[in-house]
Amino acid sequence: MRNILVSDIFGKTPALTELGNELPGTFEIVDPYCGLSMEFKEESAAYQYFTENVGLDRYCEILSKKIDETPGPVTLIGFSAGASAAWRLSETVSPEKVRRVVCFYGSQIRNWCTTSPVVPTDLVFARKELRFSVTELADDLSGKKNVRVHRSTYLHGFMNPASLNFNEAAYAGYIHWLTGGLAETAYCGIYCPDCIRYNNRFESHAQHLKEELEKAAFHEYAAVDSPFGANFSHYNEFSEVLGALAESGCKKPCRVGGGCSGTPCKIMECCLSKKYEGCWECDEVDACGNFDLLEPRCGEMPKNNIRAIKQHGIHDWIAFREPFYIWQQT
Repeated sequence: MRNILVSDIFGKTPALTELGNELPGTFEIVDPYCGLSMEFKEESAAYQYFTENVGLDRYCEILSKKIDETPGPVTLIGFSAGASAAWRLSETVSPEKVRRVVCFYGSQIRNWCTTSPVVPTDLVFARKELRFSVTELADDLSGKKNVRVHRSTYLHGFMNPASLNFNEAAYAGYIHWLTGGLAETAYCGIYCPDCIRYNNRFESHAQHLKEELEKAAFHEYAAVDSPFGANFSHYNEFSEVLGALAESGCKKPCRVGGGCSGTPCKIMECCLSKKYEGCWECDEVDACGNFDLLEPRCGEMPKNNIRAIKQHGIHDWIAFREPFYIWQQT
């Protein structure tokens, strides 16, 4: 998955880079200032500089050039002025180059209501705007083909930490919405949060117990043949299992973390080599032998999940997933 983040009038910032890192796949940033760090202290200063030195027409040219230069398909995610630029281009882009457009609080969209997107386009409006009625604009655009209108309960700038209207809860919620389940869906169809290793609580307990036992030199105690502690005769085996539990956690989903527990598998490598978002884009899943490594614990769950993704789409499939492990499936 390849994303192009189209910045607001603040331009390329560390916060926007961090946002890109939270999305699955790769990303690039397009900004009005060609990558220069402007470090505006106030929104008014950013607005004045943008209007006097760039403007929306020029910003559209910059974005269009970037789309042409970038291998597709990509998703455009624009904010404020960047959203307005992405909206204007949504009716002229090639579907082979751009698969989706997402526009956050693009206030200039009101001046381009006749735009007719040729790709799926989500418009996320602020709760209110000073210069126009959000309700009227949303009503005007909601009937357009390929357009989905979303009315947020937050103010303009809620996704930008540099904005006075930044809202942390809104930011977290819309990051999750942007991924649509894809970030936590592995290439093989596994839903990472269902895995016993994912963000588990026992890893830290195992680490703490391991450290305390090492401080006490408990292995020396267990090694002594004595009627006191005869049950510790298998301590070495226990210590080996405890060490494995202490390293059993998986902090990031497969797609973001570089594989299960950070290690890519054959399925992931296959999808990346074929530039697939997941096995659901492949017609050879039923006969694929790469799934054999998952079968002992998961059975047919991964392939059944892939069928659910094909039927319901990556944004809506999670409610139809199968239980993760074979002992949960009976």
